[in-house]
Amino acid sequence: KELLLTNSPMNVHYFFISDRTTFYSDIVGLKDTFDEIIMGMSPEMQDHWNSHLHFIPQKTSSLNNWLEEALSGEDALGIDRFQRIRETGWSDAIIDHAAKKKPFMGICLGMQLMFETGSENGEEMGIGLFKGRCEKFSDKNEIKLPHIGFNLVNHPNSKIWKDIPNNSPFYFVHSYQCVPRDPEIISGTTNYSNKIVASIEKNNLFAVQFHPEKSANLGLNIYKNFINLIN
Repeated sequence: KELLLTNSPMNVHYFFISDRTTFYSDIVGLKDTFDEIIMGMSPEMQDHWNSHLHFIPQKTSSLNNWLEEALSGEDALGIDRFQRIRETGWSDAIIDHAAKKKPFMGICLGMQLMFETGSENGEEMGIGLFKGRCEKFSDKNEIKLPHIGFNLVNHPNSKIWKDIPNNSPFYFVHSYQCVPRDPEIISGTTNYSNKIVASIEKNNLFAVQFHPEKSANLGLNIYKNFINLIN
C-alpha cells in the first residue's frame, strides 16, 4: 500500500470494488488502512489521494461518472457471479458506459462476462458486449485444467499492444475460452492445445484473457496503454 501511494502516477485513479455484500467489511477495512497511511502525508498529498482512491462496497450509482472502468476477476463465469453483477447495477451501468463510447477493459473473467453466453452452469447470460460465447476447453485434448502459467501471445501492434513486442509472455489462469462470432475483433492469440483468444479490441472495448498485473513489466504496459487511451 505504501508503494502504491508513493510510486503511482499522479493522474491515475484506483477503484477497490466488491460485488458481494459479504465483502463490505473487507472494503471498509482496506479504506481504513489507506487512511492511516495518508494521514502521515503532506496536506497536498492527502488532498490528492482522498480524491484518487475510491472504495465501492456494493452499489455503483456513480459508475457512469467515471472516465474509465475495468472489469476483472478469476472465478468461473457462474450464475451467481452474473446475478451479483446484475443485482448491484454493474451490468446495466457497463452497457450504458460502453454505449457512450467510453473506454472499458475486461480482464480474465471480465473478458468472459463481456460475451453473450457462457456454459459453466448450463447456458448462462453474459453482459453481451461481444457476440459469441465462453466455453470450456475440450476434454478430447487431454490437457491440464485450469490452464496456468506464461504463454507467448501473438498480436498486431494495435492500440492496447502499442510498444509491446510480438510473442511476449503473459500469465494465464483459466479453464474456459472465449469464442467470438466475429474473428475481426481478435487482437491477440496464444496456444494451449489449440489456438485460443488472448485479447480482443472493438472500438472503445478491450479485453484480455491473461492477467496483466501478474505479467511483470509487459503486463503493466497493457495498463499503461489503456490509461493513455483514456487520457
